[in-house]
Amino acid sequence: MPITTGGFEDLVQLTQDTLYYVGPDLEIGNTSVGSTAQIGFNNTAGDLVLQGVATGNATVMLPAGGGTLLSAIRVSAGAASNNLSAITFSNSNGVSFGLNGSTLTASVNAGAGIAGVADDNGNTVTNATVQFSNAHGVSFGLNGSTMTASVAAAAGGGVAIADANGNTVSSGTVEFSNSNGISFGLNGSTMTGSVATSLTNINLSAGTTSGNLSAAVFSNSNAISFGLSGSTVTAMLGGMGGWENGHPISSFGSSNGWTSLQPVIVPYNVTVSNVVWIGHMSGLSTSASSSGAWTVAIGIYTQAGTGSAMTLNLASSSSSQYSYNTAGAQYNNASGTQYRQMAVASWALTPGPYVLAFGGLSVNGGSHTFYGFGSNISFVSAATQEVTTAAFDGYISTGLSTMPATIGISNTNYVRTGANVRNQPWIRFQGT
Repeated sequence: MPITTGGFEDLVQLTQDTLYYVGPDLEIGNTSVGSTAQIGFNNTAGDLVLQGVATGNATVMLPAGGGTLLSAIRVSAGAASNNLSAITFSNSNGVSFGLNGSTLTASVNAGAGIAGVADDNGNTVTNATVQFSNAHGVSFGLNGSTMTASVAAAAGGGVAIADANGNTVSSGTVEFSNSNGISFGLNGSTMTGSVATSLTNINLSAGTTSGNLSAAVFSNSNAISFGLSGSTVTAMLGGMGGWENGHPISSFGSSNGWTSLQPVIVPYNVTVSNVVWIGHMSGLSTSASSSGAWTVAIGIYTQAGTGSAMTLNLASSSSSQYSYNTAGAQYNNASGTQYRQMAVASWALTPGPYVLAFGGLSVNGGSHTFYGFGSNISFVSAATQEVTTAAFDGYISTGLSTMPATIGISNTNYVRTGANVRNQPWIRFQGT
């Protein structure tokens, strides 16, 4: 058994060509730097410890020029791995390396580092320079590291235009031709289209007839009138030649001042230009020194409001005078029973309820007999609520040469009792 304890001289052995130390630890210096099976070199600069592996041998080599030579450093790159004592970084693939003292640097060359640029056809560039060429209306520019692209105004941006028949244009110039009554225009980048005012081949049917027309005319006929306001067509039932409030069946006389009020319903549109009635004039003075006149007035009223607050509002009116002088010369031409008429200023009546007012006022005596709907029925004066809240046949006892603008429904001058309330004249409206 070898000696493992004792002093240095006890643990150093010498053979023919080898001096070796058999102790557990050899320290060169003034302190211990390790444990069993190692050799330690120490001083104030630091420690150098050489330790062996119990199961194998190891060699420490020092370079001839000084310093420390390392070996067996494991280096891996990609799929390869190796124990190396020296590593070299080679310039390649656009990357350059440098060493400043203990600092390793790397720089990428301009244009390097592009992974790859490919087009839709499978062509790929992974190194060198990629150039964007102006083509198909697209222009490229480079400002510093910023790439720009612009599309020419006439290029269309690669958008395809197709018609209803499946014809397609995806490049070049598309022209809109004027045809079929449609015209096109271009103002800057704005396309405009206009339709000709004269259109053709519009199919219009009426009754059992149908035709392709460029113009249609709505004719006034069968009491229907048409109008056009802008693009709106209007139709009006009317245009009738006239209207009357019944048939004359009786006659009744009037004093020199009298006005009847008669509710009527006009069932259609009618434009009135003339009013006709039947009357008899008599009793006017025929002396050479006398003169006088009969004034006849007519009015159409609409109804507004309800109950006792209802009013009759004048819609249209007119008047006419029959005068005489110098021994009744003009009166002689107007005496007797005649159709008598009065021109009015185109009353436009629409369907609805009205109150027809008709009256006369004489100057210097005389009488006027009317023909219409006279009756011997006498209505008592005990007026019910309905009489003063609704429009009924009646009269105004005072003669009127012009019609008032309004008549109150509860006005006491609006008489609806007695034997004269049904003495209403026959009236005919004549249209244009």
